[in-house]
Amino acid sequence: FPGFLILNLDIFSLFKLSKIKQSLLISVQLNKEKFYFLILIVTGLIFSLGPRLNFNSIYNLIPLPYSLLLKFIPLLDVVRVPIRWSFLFFLGLTYFSLIFLSRFTYKSYYKVVILLIFLIFTLEYVPFNLQTTRKNYITEDYKLLKGICSKNKKVLMELPLTHLNAAPNIREGLSYITTLQLSSTYHECNLINGYSGYDIPENFILANTLDEYIKRQQTDKFIKELQKQEVDIVKFNQSYFINEVKPSIKNFITAIATQSGIEKLNDDLFLLYR
Repeated sequence: FPGFLILNLDIFSLFKLSKIKQSLLISVQLNKEKFYFLILIVTGLIFSLGPRLNFNSIYNLIPLPYSLLLKFIPLLDVVRVPIRWSFLFFLGLTYFSLIFLSRFTYKSYYKVVILLIFLIFTLEYVPFNLQTTRKNYITEDYKLLKGICSKNKKVLMELPLTHLNAAPNIREGLSYITTLQLSSTYHECNLINGYSGYDIPENFILANTLDEYIKRQQTDKFIKELQKQEVDIVKFNQSYFINEVKPSIKNFITAIATQSGIEKLNDDLFLLYR
């Protein structure tokens, strides 16, 4: 929903109300430019609904026009989340809103209109009951990593490997992976599992493989897999492991610290010699 302000500005811009004798006439005046942006609005709205109809949080099997495009233009799969098409919708709405405001450019009360619209926009979009959270992504572990990677670049793997392998839900998983990414700008190690907006299938396979090694206490296979991935440092974020792995993680970390070719930096960080 674009909000009442922009929606009303678009309505006043698209539709013209005129009085002819005793009748009121509603008309739409379109030129090539306006028609183009109207097409953007319609296209963005339809495509953002996805390939199948989802009404009132109920997923239906009724196909929508976007499903035809996915069928004949496979490259559209990379968009992944259909709501991203809404940028066309909002681009068109913004255009018609500006068209409406331009009518007042040469009016003496132009500044008053702009100020009024700004106030309405503020009242509509700015929440008054603000709730904020603050998280520090620069920990002692990352300070230690900064000291190492500032001298010689190292490849760092943080576990859990993906946001879907981090407990307890996707929201916390995304928060976790975002923290890793922010931290990498501080310690400057080469992060092997930085989230880039696209989930590499190989990462999920690798994550499941490593989780299985941890659950089965197979430290030798675990280390060989890290060496295969050319990992220099592994960091265990114990609180983020899924419940199936948590019972095994402490024993596994204790066991891996005794393996040859491994140097324990602290309780979470381990350096591998290749």
